[in-house]
Amino acid sequence: MKKYSFSVLLFALCMLVTATGAATTIVAPGYPHGEILPPGSTGVFPVSVGDLTDVQGVHFNLTFDSTLLSVESISASNAIPGSSVTTNIDNETGWVQVAVTNTEGINVGDWPLTPLVDITFRSTGIERESALRFSGTPTYSQSEDFVPEEFYYVYNGSIAVRNPSTFWAPSGKLASGQSGTFAVGVDNLTGATKIGFELMYDGSYLIIDDIVSVYPGAVITDAEAINGIFSEHGPYELREFGLESVPEEMRQHPEQTHHHHNWAWVTVEIPDGLTVTEYTEIIGVTFRSTNLAGTSEITSYGNWYVGEDWHSFDLQIPGRMVTNGGGVYPNLGDFKAPSGTVDAGSQRVLPITVKSLKNAKEAYIYTEWNQTIINVTSVSLNATAQAAGVTLNDWDLYRYEAFGYLYAYIGNMSNLNTASWTPLLDLTVKANATSGRTPMNISGNLYMFPRENVEIMYRPALLENGQISITAPNKADLRAVLLDPPQYVKKYADGSLHFDQTMIIENIGSKAVTEDFKVEARFGSTSEAFTITGGIAPGANITYYMTMNVVPGYGKTEVSVTQE
Repeated sequence: MKKYSFSVLLFALCMLVTATGAATTIVAPGYPHGEILPPGSTGVFPVSVGDLTDVQGVHFNLTFDSTLLSVESISASNAIPGSSVTTNIDNETGWVQVAVTNTEGINVGDWPLTPLVDITFRSTGIERESALRFSGTPTYSQSEDFVPEEFYYVYNGSIAVRNPSTFWAPSGKLASGQSGTFAVGVDNLTGATKIGFELMYDGSYLIIDDIVSVYPGAVITDAEAINGIFSEHGPYELREFGLESVPEEMRQHPEQTHHHHNWAWVTVEIPDGLTVTEYTEIIGVTFRSTNLAGTSEITSYGNWYVGEDWHSFDLQIPGRMVTNGGGVYPNLGDFKAPSGTVDAGSQRVLPITVKSLKNAKEAYIYTEWNQTIINVTSVSLNATAQAAGVTLNDWDLYRYEAFGYLYAYIGNMSNLNTASWTPLLDLTVKANATSGRTPMNISGNLYMFPRENVEIMYRPALLENGQISITAPNKADLRAVLLDPPQYVKKYADGSLHFDQTMIIENIGSKAVTEDFKVEARFGSTSEAFTITGGIAPGANITYYMTMNVVPGYGKTEVSVTQE
């Protein structure tokens, strides 16, 4: 039988003809990441090709480990109609010879690759990996020249005989307004010392409130969940508004794009190692309903380690959560941006205030303004926040084009009383213009820590933007009075004049003098300016004693001033 089959293959090979594609490709089953076949089972795996035009024949030899695998059948793939397949299978040595003919012509693009034939493998009870290698160079042909052409790219593959390591995302149902804890499970792991995974879910239907270890000896070393409505523009598409500032219909039916814009990630360590051959729960995720009823697909990506050796899960089983709504949008706390006026040419300290933070421990706050109108020159904790032990862990001021930005990371807020609007950060705001106004937009996130190493993010319930205006300053009204001015002045023999004078400067206006200013003393055609220091409150005055010396030829008046 084998001899007869071989003669048929030689006849089919005569039909191979020349092709001209420079990037023609053929790949063995299990390229590039390898396939999995459980012991004692069968599986169908394709040999795929790419970048073929009007090809009428393909020929290849493929080898495998016969102690691990056997070939039960080889058939033409439905992906390419009109193909006929002739094979020679040798399961004793682990070798197959395949010729594919197609009088209609094989026409496939370079990507994605297209299955040419399907090979049905059966695994033995031995668990090990078998390489699948092309023996010799696979060829293809076209036209009527019957001249074989070698494939430009040839890639080998592999099949591992073992039960696949498997990750299960959580699944379940939530009654109206209720929460529940649902398991993350794994299977077929040997000696796993660390497992890491991401869950992607739809934040318009679901809220994650907690993540807990449920396997004895497993310790969560890092976990975070990102709640709230996201879009293709990222997590800040509502940064200008705050949920309570938008219409009710938007709050009830917020637009939500693909569920992967909400995610959670978890790292759990198992110091003693985890070896399981059946479904085992390792993590519990507490989900809560939002105000919307619907279904959230839960996709995942997971990996596991044995010491420093990294492995991806062979199978990732997605989950699905069905909720009847009845809850609330996942928000927490209120942020208010600074508002007020700043005199042109001056600066002023204005606060960022917060309210109703409950048990939030950390926050990220972002503000934005028109840099041509104002500039924020410094950021510090307000005295109230300092007294409560709040920490300013990190902050940065930067600009892009005409806009200025503040980023601040605040920690240890648990003891800050935010029952009413409470100052959190002090911003020193400097006027960059003589007039005008700019919005002070605010956004951010709040974080709660339900347990050690577990961080849950919520969006603020209210984001109240501010406005800062530049005003022309009201200058102080000052009046200078010479006390008992001299009736005559003695002139010395050299023509010089020397006399004393007392001057009182009064603030008769309503605005305080807070900066130094100059006074010019003039006698005849000569004068001298001097600086007055110290503030003058409205209704107050200061007294200066001056000794004036006017010397001919000296060129200026000399004034010596002593403040009372």
